[in-house]
Amino acid sequence: MTNRGRTRRRKSSTRIGRKDVEELLEEEQFWIRCEPWLREKGYALRPRYRPEWEPSWKASSRSPLLCEDGQVLNTIENLLDGERLPDGKIIQFKRLDLSNPSEANEAEMNRFLAKEPFVSDPQNHCAPCYELLSIPKEIYNGDILLLVTPFFTRWHEPSFGTVGEAVEFFRQMFEGLDWLHRHRIAHNDIKFNNIMMDSSPLYSVQIHPANNKMALDWSGKVESTSRTDHPVKYYYIDFGLSQLYADNEDALMEPGYGGDTTVPEFKRNDKCDPFAVDVYRLGNMIAECFTQGGLSTELFPQLAGLEFMDGLVNDMTSSDPKDRPKMSEVVARFDEIRNKLGWRKLRAPLVPVGESNSSHGLRHWRKQLSSIAKGNSAVPMPKA
Repeated sequence: MTNRGRTRRRKSSTRIGRKDVEELLEEEQFWIRCEPWLREKGYALRPRYRPEWEPSWKASSRSPLLCEDGQVLNTIENLLDGERLPDGKIIQFKRLDLSNPSEANEAEMNRFLAKEPFVSDPQNHCAPCYELLSIPKEIYNGDILLLVTPFFTRWHEPSFGTVGEAVEFFRQMFEGLDWLHRHRIAHNDIKFNNIMMDSSPLYSVQIHPANNKMALDWSGKVESTSRTDHPVKYYYIDFGLSQLYADNEDALMEPGYGGDTTVPEFKRNDKCDPFAVDVYRLGNMIAECFTQGGLSTELFPQLAGLEFMDGLVNDMTSSDPKDRPKMSEVVARFDEIRNKLGWRKLRAPLVPVGESNSSHGLRHWRKQLSSIAKGNSAVPMPKA
């Protein structure tokens, strides 16, 4: 077909635009070649990635960007959504090139974490691995795996509505990292975009994986509910740099690894305790995205009403790794902090510093009274 004959490669640093969706990108051809094989394995791709696809906008005057088959992920080279045919569940594929050491390590870590009793442990906040599929050589002449996981969305979209919703996010992230450390696993790359969320409880219909403002079937826009009324679970992803240590093994790493380069011991060029680095990075993420801001003033302004986290976050980000608490201590201290917070504090609106709570006023507290009447907790923990 003509739309298969012309492709172009986009610059990885640019956002997807109209020119990128009118013709198939080179990066998309890989998925089209995989589609018949994936269907045999029990997965379907969106119409755009099927060999028989013809652009829907050719028969209308609509912009491709307004059409379902004009939706392309910015991460299309390595990530694509799909549908698990037996049950219709939306999943995600991640392409792993085993010639790349970190991607090979990610495959091995996912194999390890996909075992019982890990999978059924409610304290495990690692993204589940459904399976690893080996791409046949006739599709791609390389050693490529597809990691199949649930479909997740960004943890901060939609925004948090109350202090209690943020408290639950902290609790789950502390619990999840403590779980990893108790099993002698250092994540080694904790940062804001290596945390994701199962947002499905927030929507009455499945959202479109490439446009979270629209329904999957493109039947219309979607509206989210609150985390308080529909609790969600958060997950750590990206285990390409993660390391499993034996109980009696010294855990030391050369400095400079991972995305957050503000780690104090990196500047000293010291060998690092990776568990202490994990503690720093999680504390720093909370500081940059909640209590202090600074990572992105648009996405993550400094938020008011979280001063109760300051002492713990300061200790987690101490310049001396020996002064940082272990994750088990972080969990225990946070439990004490959380238990001292009253319902009015927990149900208060979470707003940027400088913005008045009164701007949320009556409408916010009506929602909270409704939530109380339904018996929903101010700290919305998902069912195990």
